[in-house]
Amino acid sequence: MIPKNITKRVILFLTIIVTIELIFMTWSCVDTSRKAVFKEQERNLVEIVSRLENDLPQSYEKIIETNQTKKLSESERRQSLNRYLQPIVDKVAAEWPGYGMGYYEPDLKILALSPYNENLLGRTAAEEALKVYEQKKLLITEIQNAFTWEGYTILAANQPIFKDGQLIGHVWANTKIQNINMEILKNVIHSVIITILIWFTLIFLIWWSIHKIENCISELITQIDKGTGDFSKFEEVPQLVPVLETVENLKTNLQKEYQERHLMLQELSRLDRLNIVGEMAASVTHEIRNPMTVIMGFVQIIAGKNKESAKEFDIILEELNRVNQIIEDFLSMARSKVIPKCLRQLNTIVESIYHLVYAEAVNKGVTMEMNLQKDLPALFLEEKEIKQVVLNLLRNAIEAMDSEGILQISTHYDEQNNYLLLSIRDNGSGIPEENLKDIFNPFYTTKENGTGLGLSVCKNIIEKHGGTISVASTVGEGTLFQIKLPLNLT
Repeated sequence: MIPKNITKRVILFLTIIVTIELIFMTWSCVDTSRKAVFKEQERNLVEIVSRLENDLPQSYEKIIETNQTKKLSESERRQSLNRYLQPIVDKVAAEWPGYGMGYYEPDLKILALSPYNENLLGRTAAEEALKVYEQKKLLITEIQNAFTWEGYTILAANQPIFKDGQLIGHVWANTKIQNINMEILKNVIHSVIITILIWFTLIFLIWWSIHKIENCISELITQIDKGTGDFSKFEEVPQLVPVLETVENLKTNLQKEYQERHLMLQELSRLDRLNIVGEMAASVTHEIRNPMTVIMGFVQIIAGKNKESAKEFDIILEELNRVNQIIEDFLSMARSKVIPKCLRQLNTIVESIYHLVYAEAVNKGVTMEMNLQKDLPALFLEEKEIKQVVLNLLRNAIEAMDSEGILQISTHYDEQNNYLLLSIRDNGSGIPEENLKDIFNPFYTTKENGTGLGLSVCKNIIEKHGGTISVASTVGEGTLFQIKLPLNLT
């Protein structure tokens, strides 16, 4: 559950952010609206003065001549022109209600206008409007205290009228700034109303979203605590599903690591006991080895003198040799000192072992096949130890096969991973799956006369070389041992 004060702070913070953003957007919209309204009014004014100019078929002088008013007074001439021009102004004004407009001539002043006011005929235009005669182009200006609109401020467009290259007068169109401001105000009110509606909508959505997230997080905490893992409750906030999956995976991994740690502690305890046994065995075997050598020597001497009992003496020597081999295995297990390694060719070592077991394989009817990759790179090895490993694996393979068995030995260089691979495969009886996990453990054996140290010694030697040894076996089909030796170790 999210603490209430945090929820309130988040909502308050988001509310402030949204409010500031909306105020800025509203101000921007109002400013944009104001400019747009002014632009629209300017376009309308320009269109009106263009219409007035286009609807004037001839110049003022031509109109006077047509109406034979040239000899009339200034006031009469103005009245005559007004009768001709006022209908044009009234027609355009009907199409553009709310706008002021009219015709102006420098001598006769205002000739016609809308809204119509007879008292304004002949009046001089405002100073800002008369600048059109200086600049001789369309002018759009603001005029304070416009007399045509009873003192209101107006926005006016003044368009000069040319005849044969001569400026003979101008037309104007205007509108109250007040009207423009009212239009802007309506737009502002409209924008503010929309902004307030958006503000309330966003605040509600923020509150609703935070409330939903709060509920989902509470559900997430509950599921993590109980370990239910029900993903269907996070359909509205699917982003939390990976979080729950990650937590579930972490819990599983932690449980797995705890189990592995427990097994590791058991293994360390076992290795500690083995280390003590190894040290004792090393001490004892060194003491046994010397008298064993003496006994074997005397047995050989006695056997040479007593030919009749040669068979019995051979049995004694064979058993003594087996005891000596057990002693050697114990010493290999107990040996922890670092033996210097030399640069050697793995193929050369394998070939030298091949000749040692070839006769044994032939006697049992086993065929040996070698597939050694040429030009293998040399690597740093302790040759005697690697020979012991290969010899042990080959003899185990021969023992596991009957006559007509096939023993395959191969080497390979993996350039990508930079290691040498030694594979020893037989098609013998195979190893049951339940025994595979224990075959490298010291003293584990299924042989009647085995010590259970051979494969453990092999594993120990390979690991000292920085390599790995693995086994794959199927009962009734055979066994494959693979040794990987890296090249980057010295």
